[in-house]
Amino acid sequence: MIHQVKEKYGGLRYYWEAGERVDDPHDAEPPTPGRDGSEEEWAQWSRDYWEWCDRLDLYMQTPEGKRRTAVLERRVALAEKLVDAAEKRARVTCELCGEPGSLHGTPSRSPWYKTLCGSCASQTSYMPTPI
Repeated sequence: MIHQVKEKYGGLRYYWEAGERVDDPHDAEPPTPGRDGSEEEWAQWSRDYWEWCDRLDLYMQTPEGKRRTAVLERRVALAEKLVDAAEKRARVTCELCGEPGSLHGTPSRSPWYKTLCGSCASQTSYMPTPI
């Protein structure tokens, strides 16, 4: 699940988390009562939910639960590598034209930073910034 993608200090920032989890496909999470559920409905749901959590913990220890968890962990690791690669690539790519670039900043006490090529930097009054 993507929370935020933005430019910050001249680089790409990608904030995300896996939008899924491993559940027992034969034991669904108890449905929550509606907003107007009674106190007794919520109390019953709480009991049902914690019982379901205990069953889920047991499922996660089964060969199927362990296999499905391992698959999810591999997919998350791959996604992390892809995000890291995109963030690294953005640090050397001009954000205006896509040519090779480097970090540039505005000439002020509180500079703004962008990754720019020399041509785009000169057109926008950004100056090379030592790293």
